[in-house]
This record gives sequence, C-alpha cells and structure tokens, in this order.
Amino acid sequence: DYPCHCQDKKRWFHLILIPLLENVNGGAVAMHIDITEQKNSEKNLRILSKAVEQSPNSTMVTNPSGQIEFVNREFTLLTGYTQEEIKGKNPNILKGGETSLEIYKELWSTILSGKKWQGELHNRKKGGTLFWEDASISPVFGKKGRIEHFVAIKVDITERKRIHRAINMITKTNLALVHSKNESRLLSAVRKIAEQEGGYFMSWIGYKSDIQKNALICQKCKGAIE
Repeated sequence: DYPCHCQDKKRWFHLILIPLLENVNGGAVAMHIDITEQKNSEKNLRILSKAVEQSPNSTMVTNPSGQIEFVNREFTLLTGYTQEEIKGKNPNILKGGETSLEIYKELWSTILSGKKWQGELHNRKKGGTLFWEDASISPVFGKKGRIEHFVAIKVDITERKRIHRAINMITKTNLALVHSKNESRLLSAVRKIAEQEGGYFMSWIGYKSDIQKNALICQKCKGAIE
C-alpha cells in the first residue's frame, strides 16, 4: 500500500505486480487499486476503538443473542470482571436480584424492536457488592437492516442515589420535627423515615412493643445503599 497526493487530496493505492513468465525480458503487469475508502474506514475504526476503550463510561457490546463480545477498561474497573472472564457470558451475570423481572422484559422488548432503552439497573460486582447503574442500551444494525449487536453505555450512580436518599431522609426528618406533637409520634415518624429512605429496621429502647416487634435496635435492610 502506498499514498499518493492527487489534486491536493491524499489517496491510497494497493499495488499488485503480476510477472509475465513467458516474457524473456522479465516484464510484469502492474495493477494499482484505489483503497482510499478502506483506509479511511480503518482510521475511523481505530479512532472509535480508542474512544470506547478510554471512555469514562462503562461500555459493553453483545451479539443479538446477548452474549458479551467486548467490554472496555471502565467496565473492568467497575465490576471486577476482566475481558477474558466476561467474554461469551450473558449480561445476567451482573444481576443483583433487586431489579424486577418486568424491567428486564421491557428492556429486551424495547431493544429487540430496534429502539433504545434507558433506565436504572441494580447490579452486582464480581466481589458481591451491589451498585446502581444508569444504562442506555441500543441496537446496532447491519447493511441489511438486521440487528447485529447491542451496545450498552452505563454510568455508576450509586453515590448519587446515596446522596439523594440522605437528602430525602434529612428533609422528611425536619418535617417530622416540625409537625410531631409529642415524643412518641416523633420517634415513630423518624423510625418510619429511616426504614423507607435509609434501609433500616429500627426500634427504640423504652418502647416495649417496638422492641418485641423488631428485636433489634437497628438492622440494615437487604439491598440498602451503602
């Protein structure tokens, strides 16, 4: 392959030499094939590959059956799975058990119909830690209009969810302090807020019925945000 500047434009050609065996002078036929579009496509592909690999967002590519073919560096850093470990696996290896079946059905129904799906998924890392992702999953079409791949671009929103929940707890606790008319109702309101927003089961020392009901002073709920 060699470049050639033609009318101020750089073009690429592929040279093929075919020797003329019957010619005693050792002549040959030279064929110059214009491969400029191919070279440009290869360049664009390299740029795209680097952009995906170095993206700050977790990226995953699957085939139409859902088998993982590629994950980028951020995916590995986030989940703990290497490219070699995850390749060929189904994305359900990340399921944390907290996302409803209805959401997964909606996800697959949407992308199989050729549309983009976006939503939140509660997944599990290789080490067992649960985390939240904001995921955007889109189909990739081939020349014949058929779906050839699915691309998932995901952002870790675990910390964002934790902060949002903490703000809700503070806001509701402040409202409880303002509106509760006695200590018993105040403690009951705070306990309810902690259970709903913070993921805790709580009981208060001195309130016998609560202690008997919950047994523990404070116990973290399953699936609560750390």
